[in-house]
Amino acid sequence: MLEQAIDIYGLPNQLMTDHGTEYYAVNGGKGKSKLDRYCKERGVKHIYARIRHPQTNGKMERTHRSAKEETPYFGTIRSFDEAKQTFMKWIEYHNIDCAHRALGYEIPINVYFVGSMVTDLIRELAE
Repeated sequence: MLEQAIDIYGLPNQLMTDHGTEYYAVNGGKGKSKLDRYCKERGVKHIYARIRHPQTNGKMERTHRSAKEETPYFGTIRSFDEAKQTFMKWIEYHNIDCAHRALGYEIPINVYFVGSMVTDLIRELAE
């Protein structure tokens, strides 16, 4: 999924994650996680959010909360493939169809991107 996002939006300068086992170095911090190696090979700085401080990664925490509250409206999830499909439908809704108070009741796609190319790509991924 990360590679799909990079294909659509381009390679980021940096990537922030929490200290989840899939992101954080193994062996007490002495080893490198698969994501660490992936980022280093591409020149992407991997940044870790502060432990026990959800404000550091607040936008993602809020996104997780919204997704958890709203995805049930997009269908029943019985498999990983259905979960991915449901999540992509929610991303389409959340970024293309839903006005956000924090953006002055604008739709995110109109605030952050110009043109319809990104909109078309998000809709295509949601199908």
